[in-house]
Amino acid sequence: LLAAIFTGARKGELVRLTWADVDFERGKVSLFRPKVGNCDMVDLHPMLARELVRLRAERDDPAPDEHVFLSWHGTAYREVRKAWRLTLKAAGLGDREGLGFHSLRHSFATHFLEGGGAVTDLQMQLGHSDLSTTQIYASGLSERRRETVMAMDFSGTGKAGKPHAGSGRRRSA
Repeated sequence: LLAAIFTGARKGELVRLTWADVDFERGKVSLFRPKVGNCDMVDLHPMLARELVRLRAERDDPAPDEHVFLSWHGTAYREVRKAWRLTLKAAGLGDREGLGFHSLRHSFATHFLEGGGAVTDLQMQLGHSDLSTTQIYASGLSERRRETVMAMDFSGTGKAGKPHAGSGRRRSA
């Protein structure tokens, strides 16, 4: 969950992760993106890094080629549906309609943009080759965008009633 929340990575990208893909020194995670056929380095959030350090120590320093995320059988995940269902149930969200693992990617994107991140940076973080794909994730912010536009003031006076710099002459559009 933390890996999805703090990277925005797809489920398939996360289940492929090996310890060699995690660079604690540089604070990076290397993701193979099969959907677009490339590799990418994303930042390793400190909270995720702490959890991964704990997990690695718990596994008694696993080999670099071992998968980071293992099923309760101790094998690499092929599918996370059951684990996801159990997680939702434990969180009291088991009966919530439409809450799939991919929802974590949408949550990441929303928080990234609400935190002031640029949509082009989000595009790179999510590994999208086309900006229009990334803009799907930004569509939920339309009300915030509307409020921002409505708050803009080009009247020649700022919020404190002082003239804006460069607002000497007005031009009509």
